[in-house]
Amino acid sequence: MTGAAGAFADPEQQLLSHVAAHAALWAGTYRGRRDDWPYAGLAGLLLTHGRLFTPADRPPHIQPGPPGSCFADATRIAEAHDLIYVEGMALVDGLPVGGFDHAWYVDARDGHHVIDPALPDVWAPAYVGVPLSGAYRRQQQARRGGAAIFTADPGGWQDNAMALLPVGRPLPDLSTALLAARSDGLPGRTV
Repeated sequence: MTGAAGAFADPEQQLLSHVAAHAALWAGTYRGRRDDWPYAGLAGLLLTHGRLFTPADRPPHIQPGPPGSCFADATRIAEAHDLIYVEGMALVDGLPVGGFDHAWYVDARDGHHVIDPALPDVWAPAYVGVPLSGAYRRQQQARRGGAAIFTADPGGWQDNAMALLPVGRPLPDLSTALLAARSDGLPGRTV
């Protein structure tokens, strides 16, 4: 990695490698205790249902929120502009963590270019996430009392594995009924 944005040799592959390593770590950590869960945390969910998205410049009429507000801002802007909310992980050049939990949105007409509610334009060269229908997102946000669906909101960091538990139970297997779809298929590219 270098300090210049976009300097990864293959940022999508680097992000997916991080996600796979995180899922393996999660599965090993919780072996025998969470074997009935359908996914190995957020990373396992992303490996199963995640889509790759392409960074793009934010439209000038959409103002970003402050750092740490991506889940709430992605929700607010997706609602206001009829966009698709996506939750997953992003890779930012210069950060040693490999990838971090993040939310963004995509325009349903385009379906694969990220509009990032918090990061400066094209800081993140790779995104992998799950596009959610507005109805499912609203239902889960009301149920959880926060903006994040699959991970912890910045206001109350906790074990991501526990955040995946809706009311203390494993996350149900996702179906395309709760995923946001365009007329020609799901947004993004397959993982």
